[in-house]
Formats: sequence, structure tokens, C-alpha cells
Amino acid sequence: MVRWMSVALLWVAVVACLPEEKTGETGMGSVPGTETDTDTDTDADTDTDTDTDADTDADTDTDTDADTDADTDADTDADTDTDTADTASGVDTAFNPGDTATPVDTSDTAASSETGDTAAPGETGDTGAACVAGVTDFDMDGITCDLDCDDADGARFAGNPEVCDDAIDNDCDPLTPDRFDGDGDGDLCHTDCDDADGARFAGNPEVCDDTIDNDCNLLVDCDDGSCGADPACANGCDSWLITYDLTGSEMFIDNIVAFYIDLETPYDAVDTMGPGHLVLRFSDIVGAPGDGPLTMTEYHLSQDFVTGAAGLADVHTLLENDASDTCGVATGALTNLDGAWNPAEISPHTSVGTLECTGWACGAFGAPPAGITVVNDIGAQPVGNFTFAADLSTFTGTQVEIDTDVYMTLSGTETARVLDTNTPPCFCSP
Repeated sequence: MVRWMSVALLWVAVVACLPEEKTGETGMGSVPGTETDTDTDTDADTDTDTDTDADTDADTDTDTDADTDADTDADTDADTDTDTADTASGVDTAFNPGDTATPVDTSDTAASSETGDTAAPGETGDTGAACVAGVTDFDMDGITCDLDCDDADGARFAGNPEVCDDAIDNDCDPLTPDRFDGDGDGDLCHTDCDDADGARFAGNPEVCDDTIDNDCNLLVDCDDGSCGADPACANGCDSWLITYDLTGSEMFIDNIVAFYIDLETPYDAVDTMGPGHLVLRFSDIVGAPGDGPLTMTEYHLSQDFVTGAAGLADVHTLLENDASDTCGVATGALTNLDGAWNPAEISPHTSVGTLECTGWACGAFGAPPAGITVVNDIGAQPVGNFTFAADLSTFTGTQVEIDTDVYMTLSGTETARVLDTNTPPCFCSP
């Protein structure tokens, strides 16, 4: 980055020229005689003429000062200082630069058509800015001051929705009640659990399979005691499906050379894999997932990475691993945030793709044969137990050996959570 700096200096010199003062010269006295008489007469005559100038100055000063002061002061003071009771308008514009006193309007009574005092700020009767019809909006609520019932409160204006039971006229309509029935279900807003939904109010029959608390008792569908005999609740239960992203999971290959393959972006880099996710089903405990049966209903992991020893063998793994079943590809139980699988495996599990090996060591030391090997395996993959966060939003699994010298540690972060009111009977308790 380049910075430019500009500095300007200005010097101003002022030279004041003062006129030289001249001092008169004094003559030396002479021998008394005729010359002395002559000097005396001449000086006297000259002095008498000079006195006439003094008279002229005195006359001129006296006339000019008297006329100017009398005319100017009388006119200006009389016109300016008499504005002591302005009753015609809230605007006092009188101001004379020649008057040394500041105009003060001590009794300003604005015209009846004015909504505020428009007097100049110097007046003691000024009460604030003026309302200009169609223009001024003091509270910035979109309604100008001439139409707003309270232009000092931005939460009060015509057309604003009325807030239930707040003792404020939000819509500037005194006829609108503070307790109203917004959804027309007969239940006033201060007692209705949802005054925007006419199908939800106290005393309304519970619909047992619509995922809505119809009767406002905080119990939904089959959790509501009134649904005990309903066919929708006879053979089922509610459960929670939580989807987890597997970013942060890790594969460890412990062979002649050790490799750590992390599930992170970019997924196709040398030491990374992914994307991956899984879906777990939890028991519903009073409207939230909790302890009880635990199943894995879906699992997916993409693998695209290269391992090997330079000059010996390079193996490119390109596999898609999948497993899914409504009743669970892994089953277990959640107890105090610990998820234990029994059996500890994902089944049926499929791996489809290719393994490509290049180098003279292919086919030895655990490396696949040279060339491309097509993979289409169906079987079971071991899985470690999970430890969950308090809100079940994350988990960390224990490391397990999923193949010879190949270990997997799964970690997950929640991306979605949904209540399943159509839980299959295979999950629900007898």
C-alpha cells in the first residue's frame, strides 16, 4: 500500500508603516528692542486666526452628533423592542442588526391552526420543532404528524396490528378492544394458545395424527390421553429422526506406512474423504428425544483418496459405502447420553467402487493387485459406541477395526431433527 502525504505551509507577513512624528524647532531669544515688539504682535494675530478653527470644529461635532444619535436610536428602538405580545403567528422574524438587544417574545400564542410553536429558537416560548402536515414524521413510523395519533411513539399508528392485552392503543383506533379474538374460534387472544389458528383452542377435540396440539393442553396426537383408543395410536409411537454430518470422522491405516484419512473438504484430496452422514432414530420422551431404543436407519460415506509408498505402490481408493433400513441397520439403546450398539455392526452394508494400484509392490504387503479391482461387497461393518452431547446435537464414536489394519472413528454434528409420528411398529415398545 502506498501512502501519499501533502503538506502546505502559508506564511503571511504584515508590515505596518507608521508616519514619522515631526517636532517643531524653538528659536533663540534676541536682544530686547523693536524686534521684540514686532514678534509679539505677529504671534498674537496668528493665534487669533487659529482659534477660529477650534470654533468650527466644535460647531460641526455638536450638530452632527446630536442629529445622528437622536434620529437613529429613536427609530430603531421603537420598531424593534415593541414586540412583546405576538398573537398573530408563532413565527417572530423581527430582528434589527442595529438593535443591541435580542428580541424576546414572552407571550407567544400560536395560531389555532398551528400544531406546535414555530417561534425562532431564541424565544422563551419555543416548545420544539413544528409539525408540517404531510411531511413531518417525528417517530419515523411512516405516518406523518398530522395523521398520527401519537407521533412520539413509533409503535402507535393507524394500521398497526393491535397487540393483545398490552393496555396500549397500537392501531390508533379506540374502538379496537385490547382483548380480541384474532382467529374467530371463540377464544380471546389472552387465553388462546394460538390466536392465529382457528383449529387450536382450549376444549377443541384432539386430532390424533396431525402433529398439532388441537386442544392447547401441550400434548400432541398420541401423547394426548384422549387419543388412547384412536386407531392411529393403537400400534405405533412417536420418535425423533436426527441427521448427522460425519465431518471430523477419521480412518487410520496401520500398515508398513501409517495413514490418517480425515473426513473433511476438499473430499478428494490426498489425505481426505467424504462427504458422509447418518440418521439415528431416538425414542420420544415428552416431546423430545431421550433414553430408550436407538437405531441407525441410514449410513453413507464416500471415499476418494490415495495411499501408498513412493516408488513402491500407490493405491487409489474410490468407494461408495451405504446402508439403510426403516427398522435400523444398527440397533441399540440410549442410556444417559451413551449409545450402545448390539450387535456393534452396520448391516446390511455395501461398498461399491474400485481400488487402483500402481507400482512394483502391488499385491504385496497388504496392497491390492496391480491395476483396477472392482469392489461390490455386501456384508457387515463394525461400528463403535457413541457418546452424545447433552442436547444430542453431536456425538463421538469409539475407534473400531473395520478391516485388517484399517480403523474407523465416527464423529457427527446435527444438521436436521424431525418428529416422526409414523414410527414403524418395529421400533415401538410392545
